[in-house]
Amino acid sequence: MEMDNRIFCLNTENKIMICFILKSNKLTVPEIVYRINDEFNVKSNRETIYRAIESLKRCGIVEKEYNLNENKICYYLVFSNIEIDFIKRKIVCLQNWMK
Repeated sequence: MEMDNRIFCLNTENKIMICFILKSNKLTVPEIVYRINDEFNVKSNRETIYRAIESLKRCGIVEKEYNLNENKICYYLVFSNIEIDFIKRKIVCLQNWMK
């Protein structure tokens, strides 16, 4: 039985914190780093967070867009809920978020 690759994408505390921080927000990398440091009282390195975000992007959990008005790249969650089915060994993504 194969497993959904997105399960492995959520394999670090940083990636889980990023998902919690993004919630319904579109944020830049510095904003994400600031909020992780502030909300979770964790000192995070900007490059480490960037690599984690890009990993989430490759798995289809996070997307990025270029904001022309503010001239910056923002990241956002694709799904509002992520549910893991341990019996079928896959992720069931419920309710697409924003696009």
